[in-house]
Amino acid sequence: ADLCLSGPVLRDIRREIFSRATALGFHRKQDAKLQLVDAESGAAVLMTARGGVSVPGFRLPKRHTGRFVIRSGQFVPAEMSDGEVLNDDWRCLGVAIRRVKLGLTVTPIEALAVSGLHPRGAGDSAVWTDGNGVIAVPLDTKFIGLSVQGFPVGWSRSC
Repeated sequence: ADLCLSGPVLRDIRREIFSRATALGFHRKQDAKLQLVDAESGAAVLMTARGGVSVPGFRLPKRHTGRFVIRSGQFVPAEMSDGEVLNDDWRCLGVAIRRVKLGLTVTPIEALAVSGLHPRGAGDSAVWTDGNGVIAVPLDTKFIGLSVQGFPVGWSRSC
């Protein structure tokens, strides 16, 4: 068979796969699991119940290295297409971060980025991580708050 990368044939194939998956009880679901991990020790930072799942807060340990990983699930948007709209975004995405609060100060995430963050797209109000976005914060930072605009999407099946 010929390799098909775009067009009506690909749209029909994706539509068929999506229909089969839903007929088997699968559905798309957001994965709201999110962790802040010390980049040096690997220790998870306890999440505080600041603003729910889309505005998690993290109280940092008194001593830290200043580098943290924003860890989440991952997905590739092009793999989640239902066939109606062809998505050609093949990036591996984690969570979309709108803004970061260090204590009471709002800081653009780009100012803290070390690795694992995609460039902000034109007109985008958030920056996507790759599921392991590393940020650097001042050593005197006691609290990190994240404003999350989007979570990874994956397939889930009800039992």
